Amino acid sequence: MEKNDHSLIDMVLKKAGDASFKKENYFDLNQITSAVLKTADEAARRLLDVSFSIVDQAGNLYYFYRMPNAILVSLTLSQKKAYTAVAMNESTINLYSKCQPGEPLFQLETFSEGKIVTFGGGIPIRINNCLVGGLGVSGAPDPKEDDSLAKYWLKHLEFEDH
Repeated sequence: MEKNDHSLIDMVLKKAGDASFKKENYFDLNQITSAVLKTADEAARRLLDVSFSIVDQAGNLYYFYRMPNAILVSLTLSQKKAYTAVAMNESTINLYSKCQPGEPLFQLETFSEGKIVTFGGGIPIRINNCLVGGLGVSGAPDPKEDDSLAKYWLKHLEFEDH
């Protein structure tokens, strides 16, 4: 490869946001655990039992915690919400209206073979405006409560940018 080829590749990666192409570990386990414990305390205060998931920028599970009385389906749904937040680069609560009949993403959940979910609780994680992962919370009776806890959790993760 010639020198000019490298500079062209560098330019393309820079314009595309080269950080999104790097496989880096942006997460600190102690930081995540501390934030989960704070959020689990908040969930308990609200009389909710939920599961928590974080996926990396490729959608692979990085972290999972289930509160003792969280319903079993919350294990799978928290992971799917985190995956959806990364795959769609959007909070899952925002996808709901876009997936209704007559809307542009109608039947998205069906076409994705159930990997994508379109109700609250999944939020993309961004650092310095770069998508680095997603988090998901599930188990509350109302997805709006999952979304509220997900936002609470993200706030306590204390990343430089969300």
